[in-house]
Order: sequence, then C-alpha cells, then structure tokens
Amino acid sequence: MNDAVLPAKCVHALLKGAILPAKCVHALLKGAVLPAKCVHALLKGAILLAK
Repeated sequence: MNDAVLPAKCVHALLKGAILPAKCVHALLKGAVLPAKCVHALLKGAILLAK
C-alpha cells in the first residue's frame, strides 16, 4: 500500500509544482491583456476623434 502511495504523492507534488508556475503565467498574461484592452480602447477613441 505505502509503495503505491509514495509515488502518487510525488506525482501530486510534481503536478502542484507545475500548476503554480502555470498560475503565474496566467496572471502575467492577464496583466498583459488588460493594458492591451486599454490600448485598443485608446486607438478606438483616436479613430473616432479622427473621423
């Protein structure tokens, strides 16, 4: 029983270790998307003004 539990814990730890960086990347992407939306809104506003 224990022999099967230990590898499972290792796999769980590895997955956990992979999920944390994934969350960081997700947060960075989210952080990059927000300014992109602002730029998009500014461009839209500039196009309207230009018209």
